[in-house]
This record gives sequence, C-alpha cells and structure tokens, in this order.
Amino acid sequence: MEQNGCVDDRIIRLEHVTKRFESAGRVKEVVNDINLDVKENEFVVLFGPGQCGKTTMINLIAGLELVTEGTVT
Repeated sequence: MEQNGCVDDRIIRLEHVTKRFESAGRVKEVVNDINLDVKENEFVVLFGPGQCGKTTMINLIAGLELVTEGTVT
C-alpha cells in the first residue's frame, strides 16, 4: 500500500470498529471503538478472558461478520 508517496506496510487496519448483536430486543455491544494496525511480518495475539470479543474480532477481520460501526481494511 502506498500513501502520500511513502510505502505503507500495514496489511490489516481497524478504525473505530464497534460490533453490536441484537437478540430478542436486547442489544449487546461486544467490541467498542477498536483501532488496530497490523504490519507485514508482525505477530499479533488476541488475549483475554472468555466472552470478551476475541472470536468476534477475528470474524470481523476475516469478513465473516460485518462491523456495526467503523471500517476494517
């Protein structure tokens, strides 16, 4: 990727990503306003307790889920 004449080595970018699920009239916010840049050859780990949004983040990055707000590129 090239930006303003400079090489940009980011391969994944999340900008202000939020994901909400709605069920039975209730809304659950799983991911809230996340920003993340992953560069080529970086090793990234999502770490946290159960039910904190790790799998949702992976699904958003993979394109298996759509973000409620923000962008994933």
